[in-house]
Amino acid sequence: MRLTWLLVLAVSSMPLQRSCSLDELRQQLLHANEVVAACAASATEAVCDPSAVGPDDKVTLAGGTRRVEFGWLRLALADAQKSRNVAALASVRQRIEREVSELATANPLTAAQVKDEQGKLREILASGAFPQPEPESFWARMWNRLFLWLDGILRRAGRGASSTQWISQILMLALLGIGCGGLIWWLSRIRRKQELVLKKPVAERTPNRSAGPAWEVWLAQARLLAQEQHWR
Repeated sequence: MRLTWLLVLAVSSMPLQRSCSLDELRQQLLHANEVVAACAASATEAVCDPSAVGPDDKVTLAGGTRRVEFGWLRLALADAQKSRNVAALASVRQRIEREVSELATANPLTAAQVKDEQGKLREILASGAFPQPEPESFWARMWNRLFLWLDGILRRAGRGASSTQWISQILMLALLGIGCGGLIWWLSRIRRKQELVLKKPVAERTPNRSAGPAWEVWLAQARLLAQEQHWR
């Protein structure tokens, strides 16, 4: 029973809609401006009543129906009613006055003009001047299915976390791995080149004893070193 009464109160407190013309909408905005001005002058609960704004409007024009909501205005009055702070009502009045001036200078189209504009739009769309939609290719469908499958896996792995965060983390780790791998490969190449430069060929390190100098050359070198007192 209590739940039923709460539902009844909630439904009764919801703002209704009414069908009106542009002139009636303008009159409602002027009335709302008077309510906001009175609330700014004396911030009392009775004056700052959000229900004084009235219901939302449904304006019927030649081009269709437009819905005008006043939830932002009711919220501003409710805040002023609760906190007694009327400083924010100045911007609310400016918005109302701006909308009233726009309604005063509005020149709505007639039904014939709307029909003519719609016909021109249909001709432009049918002329082929815009790129026509093309059917998705087989490989594009496969890529989309693959990405959706990966997205589902990442969401399940992250327990509700955003798949974009997982993809960014994977890409960051991949870039770090590629960078570290490239640096290690580059250092190994440099070390290998240094080893090849410092390491002598085998032919230079092992003397070829069969191709030694003749004994006459050895004897001449020995005598020369003896004259110079190089006995070793």
